[in-house]
Amino acid sequence: MTTNEIEDSQGLVVEVKMALKWNGRRRSVHVKSDEGRIVACDRYKSALRAFARAHEWRRLIDTGVYRGPDELAKAAGVDAGSVRKTLRLARLSPRIVRAFLEDNHPDDLTISRLQEIKTLSWDEQERIAGLTG
Repeated sequence: MTTNEIEDSQGLVVEVKMALKWNGRRRSVHVKSDEGRIVACDRYKSALRAFARAHEWRRLIDTGVYRGPDELAKAAGVDAGSVRKTLRLARLSPRIVRAFLEDNHPDDLTISRLQEIKTLSWDEQERIAGLTG
């Protein structure tokens, strides 16, 4: 199990403990929760990729490799709107990300729905995502 830390431009560090497991020819991602529970994330492979892509793209913009979403989109050969939506995932509350990866979230909470959250307030994000209470 390795620990991956992702730090954004404002100094926020998100730590995810994960391991890549092989079962024959098949690969799966396992994430360790704060309680020590191991969660197999095959079901959320696309979500893991989306979160990773969001943080990588944010890093590329923050370090000046690209001047913004439009330039990054052109270089990546994707729509600028898609880049903007994906970048929103890098600003999500760690509680939302953890709940999503641990499969401890409302059934209707999807990556598409998370990409529509535009507020930077973590409390408001969690309310929109249905994680308050």
